[in-house]
Amino acid sequence: MMSNPLDAAFPDATRKLGPVPMFARNQTDLGRYLMPPRDRKIIQRAMKREGCPGRTPDGRYHIADWQIFVNQHFASTSSEGQPDKQKLEMERLRLQNEKLTFELQIKKKDYSANADVEMWVGELVMAAKRVLLAIPSKLAPQVIGRTEVEAEKLMKEEINGALAQLTARPLHADRARRAQIARAGPILT
Repeated sequence: MMSNPLDAAFPDATRKLGPVPMFARNQTDLGRYLMPPRDRKIIQRAMKREGCPGRTPDGRYHIADWQIFVNQHFASTSSEGQPDKQKLEMERLRLQNEKLTFELQIKKKDYSANADVEMWVGELVMAAKRVLLAIPSKLAPQVIGRTEVEAEKLMKEEINGALAQLTARPLHADRARRAQIARAGPILT
């Protein structure tokens, strides 16, 4: 049995399809038999270079000659371009994942994270508690010696002022301010 020059040149290169033939019928087959397998476009690009093995008179491609030629001329370009292509592909997949996750949240009508809402409501309750509990100590000295009607009027004004103070702030102002400070980093004075 005649030994294949490719088997000797690439002893680790095992293929599932069986042994590599000496000749390929077309550029697609040639690309498939090369190690690592190459795209037909690389073969077309190689055909334009000087020193290209070309075709035999009957139109076939000698695989061993092409393997040597492609390794000499195209090995570095394919290995350099591949990491960039992989990075771009990974970025594209990550963005698709984010988009699908976002669309799924919308379909589930999960518009904001429950933890964020719980934290915001807790902050709102604490702010209301702080403002409203300050009213008695602030009004006690002013109410002494006034009539019931005047004291009631003064308390209503103070409560309305406290409620106005609570609703005057944008809902997410404190959280947005803290996030802005966190992004900016520590403030050096």
